[in-house]
Amino acid sequence: MVSARTYAMNDAGEGSDVLLTTDHPKSMKTIAWTRQYKKARVFCYQSSHDNQAYANPNFRKVVARGIQWLAGRT
Repeated sequence: MVSARTYAMNDAGEGSDVLLTTDHPKSMKTIAWTRQYKKARVFCYQSSHDNQAYANPNFRKVVARGIQWLAGRT
């Protein structure tokens, strides 16, 4: 079963590298992106936040890779 939760926030914006998108009609299109802000790295992953999402190995992989990127390890 896929979570029915959707989110709406500002688009990733100019200068962002889009990582994940969705075509869900009630959701914002871009759900994961990165960018540089001055000397800082920014990673945004607007996904579900329940036990079903946390149990998904792909969810954990995206979060782990995001953390690695933020730490400058990729």
